[in-house]
Amino acid sequence: MAPVTQATGLDITDWRETAGPKLNGKPLKFWRDDFSRSVAISPEKDAFLIGSKWYLYLFDRQGNQKWVVRVVGEAFAVNISPDGRFALAALGDGTVRWYRMRMGKNF
Repeated sequence: MAPVTQATGLDITDWRETAGPKLNGKPLKFWRDDFSRSVAISPEKDAFLIGSKWYLYLFDRQGNQKWVVRVVGEAFAVNISPDGRFALAALGDGTVRWYRMRMGKNF
């Protein structure tokens, strides 16, 4: 399934190839010199994942950062499993990695 990238009340903008993604017009906490590459909204619409040049970021519906995980290679595509338990990232090193949504732990 393709990632959900739009949802009512979650207006995520400026996430394509920029250093300044926003939620409902408000800038998100993002590492300096990092560029976002991909986004996916959770099935419950209560969180969203942003893949970037260096990290995966998970934010809640209010734009609060829940966790940040360093990635190997850019996160060109991200998605969240239909049950909301796992985050997936297609990375620049050619791998697809799975992370636990609760803690951002790779397994």
